[in-house]
Amino acid sequence: MPRCGSQCAGSIHTRDQAPAAIVLVYVAVAVAIAVSVKVYRRATSGVSGPSIRQQQVEGVAILISFLGSPVIQGAMKLYGASDAIVYGVIPAAGPLIIVGTTVLGIAASKADRRQFGAVLAVVTAGVVALFVRRSGAWLVAGIGLFIGVVGYTIATALRTHLRKLEDAGYLKSETTGNGRASRTSIALTRHGRAALDTYTDALRHLLSRL
Repeated sequence: MPRCGSQCAGSIHTRDQAPAAIVLVYVAVAVAIAVSVKVYRRATSGVSGPSIRQQQVEGVAILISFLGSPVIQGAMKLYGASDAIVYGVIPAAGPLIIVGTTVLGIAASKADRRQFGAVLAVVTAGVVALFVRRSGAWLVAGIGLFIGVVGYTIATALRTHLRKLEDAGYLKSETTGNGRASRTSIALTRHGRAALDTYTDALRHLLSRL
């Protein structure tokens, strides 16, 4: 009987892990779909008309894109791809690229720069993950998702705070152009400038007493 040592042992170990890995992948896909549906329902609560129909179409497109990675996995397994690729690289990189490019197209059609930039970072991470080893693929995918989510959260929070300051009369904004060519400028109002001066004077007074 031929002896192959650690290589055979590693191969057997990988094959033993493969069924568990694919189960985890499909569970992750199911959870992602369930979460997306829940978020979508909350976001569209009370909305009607053409906008809700557009969001429904976008939601269906995103849900279908979630199935792309498992389908590719099955096809690659059928054609004899290694377990490291089928159960390692593809589950890490596939969803980021497939779902990401779908959302990227939606963001581009809406000229949503915040979403476009965040998702572009995620897609880029997915492409990079394709060309590193299995363990590295998951690391790159995790970093890409972290950067995308944090970047989008910061941009959204900044926009919310600016809107509140504008509603309070501290800021004024002006938007020129349409779509991708639009530009928004923000400036302090007289009330905002007075409030800022009062705040800085109070800080100077406080620091002078230290």
